[in-house]
Amino acid sequence: MTTDINDLVNAVGELTTQTTALLDTVTTDKATLDTAVSDAQAAQVGAELAHTNSTTEADRAATEADRSTTEANRAATYQAVVAAEGDAQIVRLQTAGDTQEARAKAEADRSKAEADQSAQNNQSSANHADRADNAANLAEAIVYDGEASTTPAEGKIPIAKKGGYIDIGWIDPHYASVAPNFIGRAGGAGFGVGICPELQEAFSPLPGCTSATSDTYGNYRYTDGSIMCWVPMFYYRITGNNVEIAAESDYPDRAAAEADNFALHRAFIDGGQIQRGFFVDKYMVSANNGIASSIKDGLPMSSSSAHNPYSQVGASNNYGSSIDVCKTRGDTFFPASRFIYSALALLSLAHGKQTTNDAYCAWYDAAGVKNFPKGCNNNALGDTDDNTVSYTSDGYSNCGKTGSGTPFAKTTHNGQFCGVADLNGLMYEAALGITRPGASPGDSTGPNPGDFWCIKESVKMADLTSGWNNATDAWGDVNHMATLYDVVALPQVEHNSTWVRFGNDTNPVLSDETSGNGWLTTGLGVFQSDGKSSGGANEFGRDGLYSYHRANLCLLSGGYWVHGSIAGVWCAHLDSSRHYSYDAVGCRAACYL
Repeated sequence: MTTDINDLVNAVGELTTQTTALLDTVTTDKATLDTAVSDAQAAQVGAELAHTNSTTEADRAATEADRSTTEANRAATYQAVVAAEGDAQIVRLQTAGDTQEARAKAEADRSKAEADQSAQNNQSSANHADRADNAANLAEAIVYDGEASTTPAEGKIPIAKKGGYIDIGWIDPHYASVAPNFIGRAGGAGFGVGICPELQEAFSPLPGCTSATSDTYGNYRYTDGSIMCWVPMFYYRITGNNVEIAAESDYPDRAAAEADNFALHRAFIDGGQIQRGFFVDKYMVSANNGIASSIKDGLPMSSSSAHNPYSQVGASNNYGSSIDVCKTRGDTFFPASRFIYSALALLSLAHGKQTTNDAYCAWYDAAGVKNFPKGCNNNALGDTDDNTVSYTSDGYSNCGKTGSGTPFAKTTHNGQFCGVADLNGLMYEAALGITRPGASPGDSTGPNPGDFWCIKESVKMADLTSGWNNATDAWGDVNHMATLYDVVALPQVEHNSTWVRFGNDTNPVLSDETSGNGWLTTGLGVFQSDGKSSGGANEFGRDGLYSYHRANLCLLSGGYWVHGSIAGVWCAHLDSSRHYSYDAVGCRAACYL
């Protein structure tokens, strides 16, 4: 009996030792669970803070919730171990006594209860994180404080800037991922046009306007249906007969560009301000319900009553009335200046020199002989330098419809569908910016020696009117001219009634000056004294300049449907007066922001 009692005492002692170990384990587990609960509570606080403050805080709350989940899982694992140990002890306690069994079971139940509470806290934290996330998403769709904004932002209401301009980002989300006002790189996709940095309300971008490889890149529609191209501001550097083009973004300002021998083109100065670019008609104007519009396959208007006359839109049939014709679209429009034609020609020259194939330049010629834009100039609805080009007749002589040339890209300034069409031939285009004084409104005296006059940088092209000798008139006598124009020396333009051509062997055709008279001469698209000859140069298309001095000059650009190789982007005719009328002279509108 004594032996049995001793054995029982030993067994009870061993059980007591094991129970003590179990209690130690449970105590340790409780500490772990306390930590889990504390972490879960911290996660809940973090989640509530996330709900109050931001999506970022919600993310932090979610992280805390994940941490709490991990701790809860660990707690659940410990609980499972404790429960297993408890079951084993219960079996042993059943032989040792009900008291020890009850104590072990109580500790196990307590551990399980704490694990359950930890899980509940974890779920609560997760719920707070979900609510914070939803709140953040909802906030992105709410107008922030009901405010309007001149720049695009989530939940904002767009309003116009000073002058009625709306930031382009409101119109097309693609503007956020491209570079506005980038002229491109010569030889590449989209070179020569670009994305307008801010639009007036009457303009809207065509679908594809923001993609450099799109047929409509940099193309916009005005409210009358006119299609216009935006040409961003650029700098140019001339070395010999090579030209490089730099974008607005390549230099912080004009002075920095000039320090690197890059000149700002004169086309980007108007009203005494540097302009970030200009809009120019993609097509010559045609009559459109009383408005002169830039529309593909239109019948190009002329200054003659015999051929789609200006009078269709209520203007007089003469060259000077080209101003009135363009203003039927709005007061900000004017006949494209000679500066604008020069800028487009310079872009063509740079593009042809940098292009190595026809991928982004349809008129590219590897031989370099015919590497320039084509047009309607062979008096047979085709091009004298490329027999693959053809036009659709407008029903008068051998004049084609606007933009009807095929392949179309061969007839644009950049050899791409997005470019400006029909600058080579089709019809002469009246151009502002350079003239000579007259003694009366009808004076057309010539040839007579004297200087040419170039519009002052301070003058707005859109302010010019079509009369004679009034305050804003583009023509007048010497006294009036001095208020709007500066004298420019062009001794290379003789008064001898002769066609001369751009190019003379390897002599530099254009001035490389970044200021002064040489800079202005290049801005006008006129060759230097040694840059002309009777035969011309292939790289300039052998384009012609009719050298003459005429009173009340209205310069004509581009040539027309009979001129052959004389016609082209550089072509200029200086033997015309403001009151003349001709069936092959029309115009193309332009405007600044």
